[in-house]
Amino acid sequence: MRTPVTIITGFLGAGKTTLLNQIIAQKKETRYAIIENEMGAVNLDSEFIIGVDEAIFKITDGCLCCTLNVELSKLLAELIRRKSEFDHLIIETTGIADPAGVASVFISDLNVQEHFELDGIICLVDSFHIEDLLKSKETEAARQISFADVLVFNKADLIHAKSLENLQKTTKNINPFAKQITASHSKIDVNKVLNIKAFEAKQVEIKTQKVNFSLAHRHGNITSQTYQYFEPFDILKFRQFIQVLMHFQRMRIYRMKGILNIEGQPNKIIFQSVQEQVVFTKGSEWQPNENRQTTLVVIGNGLNQMAFDKKLRQCFA
Repeated sequence: MRTPVTIITGFLGAGKTTLLNQIIAQKKETRYAIIENEMGAVNLDSEFIIGVDEAIFKITDGCLCCTLNVELSKLLAELIRRKSEFDHLIIETTGIADPAGVASVFISDLNVQEHFELDGIICLVDSFHIEDLLKSKETEAARQISFADVLVFNKADLIHAKSLENLQKTTKNINPFAKQITASHSKIDVNKVLNIKAFEAKQVEIKTQKVNFSLAHRHGNITSQTYQYFEPFDILKFRQFIQVLMHFQRMRIYRMKGILNIEGQPNKIIFQSVQEQVVFTKGSEWQPNENRQTTLVVIGNGLNQMAFDKKLRQCFA
């Protein structure tokens, strides 16, 4: 059985470590291994961590997503050797980290995939300060939101209900897939953020079908664009298009998810990407009374929707 992995991200001061302590305290029956990437002192309620001194791993000499191929790989190799000692791996990134760099190793590395299963990415949103962060030129906060499977709006008690509602609408425009939860002092029911299996084909299929596809949404240069086609796709053409796209525009494409209607394929093909890593998995069968259509959601920075649509149409069978 593969060990689930939860990544906790969020801008500086959002409440990531407090949430981590909530998880540890509420799930006392679970044994955790924890990778910390915060600078300075981090106070964890280590009473509930099995083998305290040996199960908390700290990366403090750089951002985890930048030292990915060195320290994280070494830590994961060590954890694979000791995987019988813990039930769940939690990674807490720095406030300025790009979670995609961390998540991609669990999709691209076959040895890691054999032992670990990426369960979900949680983003702590500082409800009191996030509006100013999103207005600034810094894009890290928006990128963290765009990659999240769950958004926890922390410090919700510090702003008016209407402001919180507007904030949730703004973040929905950035990331239509993410579940939204409100919190104060990072107190939530942790069952809502653990074991959510966000990267499983079934969950991607369900979420894609629930997304509102009326219009493209924009927040600054960040856009969430939706595409729907009834014409079947040629899988080889689509793969080639994605390869070229990731080669030339991978820094502008944050995340893609969707359902592909492939010519001659009786099953839906679930498509998703994290950074430059792309995954195709078999979904449920198309039903006789079901409209076979391709549905894609693309989140990125400064994307040209008309050009993207033109390239996708060239993938028709």
